[in-house]
Amino acid sequence: MNPPEKNNQGSASFHAILQAAVEAIVVSDKKGHIRVFSPGAERLFGYTEEEVMGRNVHFLMPEPHHSAHDGYLRNYLETGEKKIIGIGREVIARKKDGSLFPIELSIGEIENSPDENRFLAIIKDITNRRHLEDVVHQQSEELRMTFEGTPLGIATLDMSGRLLSPNRAFCRILHMKEKDLTGQAILDLVHEDDTPGCESHLATLQDSHGSDSFSAPIRIRNSRGEDVRVILHCGVVRDSSGLPLQIVIQLEDRTEVESAENEARDMRERLAHVGRMNLMSEMASGIAHEINQPLASIATYASACLRFLERDDVDRDLLKNTLTDVEKEARRAGGIVHRLRDLVRKRPSRLETIPVDQLVQETIVLCRSDANEVDVAIVSEVEPGIPDLTADTIQIQQVLLNLIRNAIDATKATTDSKKDRTIRVSVTRTGENAVLFAVADRGAGITEDEESRLFELFFTTKSKGMGMGLSISRTIVESHGGIMSYERNENGGATFRFTLPIGGRT
Repeated sequence: MNPPEKNNQGSASFHAILQAAVEAIVVSDKKGHIRVFSPGAERLFGYTEEEVMGRNVHFLMPEPHHSAHDGYLRNYLETGEKKIIGIGREVIARKKDGSLFPIELSIGEIENSPDENRFLAIIKDITNRRHLEDVVHQQSEELRMTFEGTPLGIATLDMSGRLLSPNRAFCRILHMKEKDLTGQAILDLVHEDDTPGCESHLATLQDSHGSDSFSAPIRIRNSRGEDVRVILHCGVVRDSSGLPLQIVIQLEDRTEVESAENEARDMRERLAHVGRMNLMSEMASGIAHEINQPLASIATYASACLRFLERDDVDRDLLKNTLTDVEKEARRAGGIVHRLRDLVRKRPSRLETIPVDQLVQETIVLCRSDANEVDVAIVSEVEPGIPDLTADTIQIQQVLLNLIRNAIDATKATTDSKKDRTIRVSVTRTGENAVLFAVADRGAGITEDEESRLFELFFTTKSKGMGMGLSISRTIVESHGGIMSYERNENGGATFRFTLPIGGRT
């Protein structure tokens, strides 16, 4: 700063302030010409004091203030009306390199200047502050959009459990307006059977040493008197000392999800039933043969009994033993018919508990005639000690039937007489809570082209097949919480595997 100008300020202390000030300080005369340009101003604008001294201060301003500045100044000098003086405001300034940046501008008037009134401007660069404000605004806007746009019902509660600010989804779930919900106790909206548990969970959040969150399936009663099934998620907001300040809750509406799940389950059951009907039509010849065997035995034993009765000396023991055989064969035929009736009957899915070995043996019985007809053997290997299985036994039997019949067809297609024509059905324990079923054959195997479409609905390599078996089977297994897979065997053929949880789907 040149010495004459410093002397014009009349004070060494003012010079010291200019030197020490972090903000930019610019002093101009009544015509707007710069008389003082502090070191802080030099750093901020990129000009030296010599470059700006005597120039009109409006060159530091972009439009529209650049053109309007002198008019503002004249209006004040003529009327004394203050529009900026004494009032801080945020405006845009221009640096030497032409770049624009936001500033906070405060202007004061130096009325006791020796020669004329002068104006002192204190300028603070607020670029970083504006950036932070923009970030905060953006985050606030994103939070607002998330809060209002999410399909989850979100609301805040005070520590007494009363609603403060429900979002649109929350209002939609309850069919109520925000003004009607605000101030209501959340427990008043909960189904009476779920209220005690919900109240207990909220109490732990209200405790300064309690848990921070919980989730629970509950029923909420809407304004129509309907019970809406939701998952309630709650979390507590605490201050730095751990004291609870507010509770945030989310309602995850399960109505549409459960409706979709029910629809998918119905569709799966209908598809499984169609698959079973198709399976039975393919197995008709073998099933007829399987039923004819006990019926033929019954007819033979009955004829023998009639002959025994024609004798004068009836051998009661022989007659009793023969009638016992009749009963045994009748029960055998009845068992086959009963299993077939269960397989073809359309019914909702239900879980039952059945010994794994029984499930496997009953399934093999239905396939044995078809296997014998093409000289294929079926053997089962069930690991001892496997717990009873909880599943929809008809659907799991359908899966095994599909896999065993596919194995029979694959084995029948082989022309190599030396190949093993045995199908092995094995069940082993896998992990702590699951069993592994495997159906292995040494048949024709799976080609690369077939492999890519193996589980595709309606894809089949059989001349009379519908291409539904494997697709339906995988769907059934997955609906039980299991996984189906396969692999090519080294010695030919394929092994199909599927897992099932022992206690039913978790």
